[in-house]
Amino acid sequence: MNGYAAARLRAVAHVATANLAVLVGATPLPRAAHLVPTWRCNMRCRTCTVWQRAENEPDLPTDEMLKVIRRLRCLDIVKLIGGEPFLYDDLIAVGREVRDVVRPYIFQIISNGTLTERIVEFVEAVGWPGLHLRLSVDGLAARHAEYRPGEDDAFAKVTATLEACAKLRERVPFVLGVNFNLTGKTAKDLPEMARMCDELGVDLVPGMPVSPFLENVDIHAAEHRVLDVGDPAVIREAIAQTRFGSKRGVTAFGRRFLQTSNQRIFERLLAGGAAHPFGCRELRSMIYVFPQGQVVVCGLRHLELGSLAENDLPTLWRSDRARELRREVDACPGCNQAAIEIVSRLYGWWPHVRARLRRTPR
Repeated sequence: MNGYAAARLRAVAHVATANLAVLVGATPLPRAAHLVPTWRCNMRCRTCTVWQRAENEPDLPTDEMLKVIRRLRCLDIVKLIGGEPFLYDDLIAVGREVRDVVRPYIFQIISNGTLTERIVEFVEAVGWPGLHLRLSVDGLAARHAEYRPGEDDAFAKVTATLEACAKLRERVPFVLGVNFNLTGKTAKDLPEMARMCDELGVDLVPGMPVSPFLENVDIHAAEHRVLDVGDPAVIREAIAQTRFGSKRGVTAFGRRFLQTSNQRIFERLLAGGAAHPFGCRELRSMIYVFPQGQVVVCGLRHLELGSLAENDLPTLWRSDRARELRREVDACPGCNQAAIEIVSRLYGWWPHVRARLRRTPR
């Protein structure tokens, strides 16, 4: 059995054991992580302010970041976000460490796609079937420029990256996709973007921008809203007319699970997008790791569990501080972070069902 097939089987086993652990009140090590190597970004997107953190929270040197990675061997899913991950000085070293030491089933990187040479070089050096590269697009050229100022010809650059990486798949095994920022304004561009992705043979994954996003907030007082919805009927029509990619790189069950989950989340967001509890598995099945190696409660609550630059994960995981912060997660009124909801459903089916039952009128 090759290494990737073994990683897939291990991930399936971990999903099963995580769901069993819920029933007996156990807390095994986490299986998924959002890892932020840098807050730096070359763009100033309308729906994101994380780049403002870069001045006060610098990147770890490569040797320290690799030490953090080596302490995450328990993970099946590693998702690199930012900032712009490809601005980290030695992302290739980080990528190789994730691939060869952590050996996850899925290693996903979210990028604005403007740094074509760096991205192609990374894929050539790190590519394997578990690598999932997602390039973020906010509509065709005019609307993309409106939502993503800070880089001249941003749409042309991300398109060039998309085309170069699509060709690269002829000799490097990896999964390529587009994250499409779906709003009332960009919805009219969705069919054309879907056609482009279909021609290149890449996934198209729509998502709706929400606020707050990756910022430290008082979760009990925050105003949770969906950005730039406009007329929901326009978005629904665009979705109905569009054939999306096949979610390559995951099992048939995984595709059905993602499609069903995304459909439910879209409908809820279009219905108003009020925050709701969903049996969140933060600090149980998943973690956020920030650029200095800090493990925090989640993307919206930056209360620190501790630093992986200074401690191993089991020490932090079994501490009194961890138990205290899990109580904070249990008391959370909810949010609109779709990726967190989907992973929570995957690793905690019963808490998700229980949360839905609590919301159902009797």
